[in-house]
Amino acid sequence: MYIQRYEIFENIRQAKKFLDENDIDHNTEEIKKFESYIKELDNNEFISESKNKPTDKKLWDKALRLTKGTKHGGSASVRVDGKKIDSPNGGKGFDEYPSAYANSFAAKMYKSWGGSWKKVNEDLRDWHKEEWVRIDTKGNITGDCGTMKDKDAPTRCLPKSKAKSMSKSERAATAKKKKEGGKKGKKFIPNTKKGKVSESDRKKSRK
Repeated sequence: MYIQRYEIFENIRQAKKFLDENDIDHNTEEIKKFESYIKELDNNEFISESKNKPTDKKLWDKALRLTKGTKHGGSASVRVDGKKIDSPNGGKGFDEYPSAYANSFAAKMYKSWGGSWKKVNEDLRDWHKEEWVRIDTKGNITGDCGTMKDKDAPTRCLPKSKAKSMSKSERAATAKKKKEGGKKGKKFIPNTKKGKVSESDRKKSRK
């Protein structure tokens, strides 16, 4: 998981909450841009790819089952060191999974149980280097990721080099799949085969 990334986004959310509660104006372009990034990162598959790998896979699996709860095919509770731990929301887990909130919870639980991570040299700066762009349902590259108007059913984000390596019809296919899934309330819609972003694709985009 991008643990540092989740912590950054969580801090942004908490800061916005503080501004709301204290009636402080936060209607700035920077805050809006951060909110857009958060929404789209929650809804694009690259955020779920593990770059800080758990060293204890069994313990991490327990954290994921606890986070998913019964609503998303996980467990109502798990046992760690003989202690029963219940999943949020009465065993149902998070309403939305995967999401930054849910994955952050899983990471925090895993860490509290003594889990550790094998760090990989990648962080948010790499994402900026990759120049993720948004694709509309006609297959056009229409701007930077984080600038979509429809936040409830956003289209697809891809690294610019990956997007340019695909045909217009291939880009359109993955964007339509994402858009249609979003309209049905789905939060995680896998890419098409042609649109799948591999680690090799990401490395190429940073050159």
